[in-house]
Amino acid sequence: MDTLFTTIKTTPDLFWTGDIGVVIQDDIVARLQEKLITPTTRMFHMFLLVQYIPDERDWVIYESTPMAGVSIGRLSWYSGMHIMVFRPIKHLSSIQTEFDMQWGQHAVMNSTKDGRKHYNFIIYIKIAYRLFNYCGRHIKPAPYTIFPNDSNHTVVCTMFGNDAWKDICPIFDERYLPIPANFKQQWDEDKVALIGDWPGDKSFHKYKIGYKPQGKRSL
Repeated sequence: MDTLFTTIKTTPDLFWTGDIGVVIQDDIVARLQEKLITPTTRMFHMFLLVQYIPDERDWVIYESTPMAGVSIGRLSWYSGMHIMVFRPIKHLSSIQTEFDMQWGQHAVMNSTKDGRKHYNFIIYIKIAYRLFNYCGRHIKPAPYTIFPNDSNHTVVCTMFGNDAWKDICPIFDERYLPIPANFKQQWDEDKVALIGDWPGDKSFHKYKIGYKPQGKRSL
């Protein structure tokens, strides 16, 4: 099976502008999310693919990270991590179901409106409060529908992805907070299509979200 690193290098046209990259994490926070919120998932971080750079054989991405807020990165930085890439589906007719590439470009332009926003750390406190309050009273995992949508003056990574696509082809249920479980539900309902799935490996490095990798080899 090709790694993400080799896919970027050999078949970059697999990706389209506006595609959504999702990091599957295996740390304690992702495991708690999987146990305490439904639908269950270890999806945790999200970013947008923006533009392919032929000379460097790499894709530019936009994302919101704890260290930098909304920022620019490279898809190759995520080589070695478990990555899934999705594409929104816009049901125009029984014949045309995949979105036009221009919609992806429009989504990227939408995302730049968040360019000055800082990372929303407060949202995690609100999520934790509602989550443990619900689980404590019901003794069962909480559905994503207990989390109401929140202010967009600051953004976490999923809010950033939501802002990009919400007026074109929503990738989250807009009535509720755009968290990974919300996105997983949209995938279950075929609102987004899986383009590729690259399990974690040791072919490159482990990129810590929000930090530029050191000693990155050339593509």
